[in-house]
Amino acid sequence: MGLSADNVVGGVAIEDAASIAVLFPHNTPKDEVPERLALYEKIRMGRAHKIQELTRLAGTDLDDDRRGQFNSEFVPTKIMPAAF
Repeated sequence: MGLSADNVVGGVAIEDAASIAVLFPHNTPKDEVPERLALYEKIRMGRAHKIQELTRLAGTDLDDDRRGQFNSEFVPTKIMPAAF
């Protein structure tokens, strides 16, 4: 099963919902909404751009040059601590 737009959109929607739930707890005062929205945008903007970039790459064929770039930028070099 590969990466599809539906998987990405669904994952982003869940992340967005969790972020909003944390930033806007029940009875958030109306005067705090603009500040909290600005914080939401600041928090989510970088992540959204990274997801767009990865989705674009997932839709292209990775030749040797692109594969090297992808691996160096996006694949973690250390998955688990050495003790495991």
